[in-house]
Amino acid sequence: MNDREIITVRCSWCGRETESSIMDDGPVYCSEACEIDNEESQAHQDEGYGEDPGDCDDDVARCSSCGDPIPDTESEPVDEDGKPMCGNCFFDCFEVCTVCGGVTPKDDFDLRGCRHCVRKSLEAAHGQVWDTAQLQEDFTVQGFLAPCVVVTRKSDGAKGSMGFTHMPRFYFDFREA
Repeated sequence: MNDREIITVRCSWCGRETESSIMDDGPVYCSEACEIDNEESQAHQDEGYGEDPGDCDDDVARCSSCGDPIPDTESEPVDEDGKPMCGNCFFDCFEVCTVCGGVTPKDDFDLRGCRHCVRKSLEAAHGQVWDTAQLQEDFTVQGFLAPCVVVTRKSDGAKGSMGFTHMPRFYFDFREA
């Protein structure tokens, strides 16, 4: 048995997963930058300041979601308002589209891809596609019975049905009754 077995643990500074030997004692860091940040934090406390350098309005980037410091070595993903997020919070809130590689909020994501890719796929299969605001401009909704919606077209009063996706919400394939 190898007594230097490698296991996955969390970095003692940023919480990111990293590998370590089960024989290692003490803190484990995923990068030299995290080790330096932690040492600076300890020195900061030894000088009588707060728990970490972030307590002093310095230039440490902090996650807009959890408030944790973001190491300088980590490229900063941003939230919808352009504020930096740590990797853990970012992937709790967003998904990466498997079709185009773009990033989209989880509440606007479908297993088929991001909002843009889902719409393109529906347009290729069914022609014109409407989002909720566009549907309300062109149709009056009479009722829903998933996966269909009964509508009346405003331009000529034609009644019909269409399909829809739940999330992201799109309407497609209008069929006059």
